[in-house]
Amino acid sequence: LTPILALTSVRHFRTGGPLPALGLDVAPPAMWCSHSHDETEDAWNLYQHVERVEGLNVADGMEDLRCLFKPFARRRDPLPAVASADDGELIVKVWFKSPVTIRQLCVASCGGHRVEEPGAPGATTGGGMSCGSAPATLRCFTSPAADGLDFAGIDDIAPSQTMELPPNPQADIATPCSMKHFNQVTFVLFHFQGRPGSGATRISYLGLQGVHSHASRQVVDAKYECLHFNHDVQARDERAASGDMFDCM
Repeated sequence: LTPILALTSVRHFRTGGPLPALGLDVAPPAMWCSHSHDETEDAWNLYQHVERVEGLNVADGMEDLRCLFKPFARRRDPLPAVASADDGELIVKVWFKSPVTIRQLCVASCGGHRVEEPGAPGATTGGGMSCGSAPATLRCFTSPAADGLDFAGIDDIAPSQTMELPPNPQADIATPCSMKHFNQVTFVLFHFQGRPGSGATRISYLGLQGVHSHASRQVVDAKYECLHFNHDVQARDERAASGDMFDCM
């Protein structure tokens, strides 16, 4: 059955020009914003469709990587955040509840300019704000086979797309995705690489804008067709049992 796509409300780029045509494979980075500042439901924001998240080289105490996927209104919140442990590299693996098409990404490190100790005067609630720089490069792998990749083998496989990430302290810059590789995906591996000499890599927001498919609707339709087929078979068998063989032909 053909998946039914949930069309999302239109968002715009603050570039003074129209939205890039969907036929373009990759467009330059653009300003990322919601069309309405009063929206509370991010129908276009795919964070609601994330099923599971895992990470490699994550700093202690930051293992809950789902915190990166936030509502649009909270994109500038400095906490919670995630940082790399031993160096500037960080792998984030994301599985989705149903196939999604990702149009653009927003990667940001908001408010990560100091270190706070829990309970210190003036410290942010929860404390532990990590120091670190925003990532410089993002390599994306959208093949389901990439879910087994780690740092040992990731350089042996060509990424689906490589993005040079500009500093984005206000979470207002988006990088368009290649439609060839981000159409109807169920898994994405994000490989973040830090800036030379900057130590740890820190991320406070990973925004995914796009559309998702209603997998549950497919199940309902399949069940209905199955029941209809069974009803036809039962009616045919009843006619055959009554001796009306002509109707059964």
